[in-house]
Amino acid sequence: MMTHDPELGPPPPMPPPQPPVPSYPSRPSWGRSAVLLAAALAIAIAGVVGYTMGHRNDAVVQQPTDVRVPDNSSATISSASRRIAAKLDDSIVNITTRLSSGGVAAGTGIVISANGLALTNNHVIADTEQLRVENSADGSMHSAKVLGYSVTADVALIKIQGVSGLTPAPIGQSGALSIGDAVVGLGNAGGNGGEPSIAPGSVTALDQRIVASDTDGSSETLEGLIQVNAGIQPGDSGGPLADSAGRVVGIDVAASRDDPRFSFSGGSAGEAYAIPIQEALNIAQRITSGTGGDGIHIGATRGILGVSVGDSRFSDSGALVSRVASGSPADDAGIERDSLITNIDGRSVASASALTRVMAPYGPNDKVRVTWTDSAGDSHRATISLESAPPA
Repeated sequence: MMTHDPELGPPPPMPPPQPPVPSYPSRPSWGRSAVLLAAALAIAIAGVVGYTMGHRNDAVVQQPTDVRVPDNSSATISSASRRIAAKLDDSIVNITTRLSSGGVAAGTGIVISANGLALTNNHVIADTEQLRVENSADGSMHSAKVLGYSVTADVALIKIQGVSGLTPAPIGQSGALSIGDAVVGLGNAGGNGGEPSIAPGSVTALDQRIVASDTDGSSETLEGLIQVNAGIQPGDSGGPLADSAGRVVGIDVAASRDDPRFSFSGGSAGEAYAIPIQEALNIAQRITSGTGGDGIHIGATRGILGVSVGDSRFSDSGALVSRVASGSPADDAGIERDSLITNIDGRSVASASALTRVMAPYGPNDKVRVTWTDSAGDSHRATISLESAPPA
């Protein structure tokens, strides 16, 4: 798919229609055939604002390469796992997005309210200009909007439009999990739509930490994760990890570390990861209440400076500017490449990730006081009005 850094200004014009994407083998969808076109495959923890302050969505992207899919044929799926899938079917939505870069992507969401609130991963909705969901229970299609997200936790909250009487997912206690507990990962594997695919497994570790990276080298550290040996695949991102009673205990977030367009370090080969459901629900509550908080953005559009940043090898204080978009607020203020951004509105910025968290709450046209040091070591300060960009 095309890639574009929203921080560097408006995306290029929409490309001509892509040729049909080849079909991709995925886990079986039990009951009804898929109704969504397979968008293609690759997880990428996107929206890593700490490094570029804006990325594309790569939950499932165009032009797949070979990704190994485990054998989840009917012979290997137990009746217990199928019962769990049936119990949660009404509470799962398949997400498709159109990106500002012109590409398309797909993922999964978990319904948490009758009027259409749903949880997913931030990297599923990152860089999204149009969001649609399919109700996996009846195949109906609806538009949706982003209510808010946390880049640093990789959690997003969306609102499905024009619906009522949905079935919220039953919620379990992620804190009650133990190593060896049986779990089932469910989702929109391969972006194929239809009823959820099924990935049984067990908990192999708790409170895990990984560093997830996408193809442009941007990364974000995710902590407190549930590690499982379930065969979670690209497209399952944002889907539920259920316990043996069919209650949601986590949100699927990271699958195969061997995917050529997504990698993570700090975990174990052959494992998958999920965000504890209580953490995700806490972020959702902060979004709906308007309280926000560190690393949480409320709304679908955000305010940006117009820079790409990383960590300096020579300084442990500041976010190192690697690019400045021409005509951006940062450019107009005089921020240049190799500057170190050290403070935003009186809050110290020690790293690129810290800048992610500090900038998260701001929206378009918000004014921020920025302090930076140029490559010659001279200090500068300016009040900058932020420009608008899609979700990180």
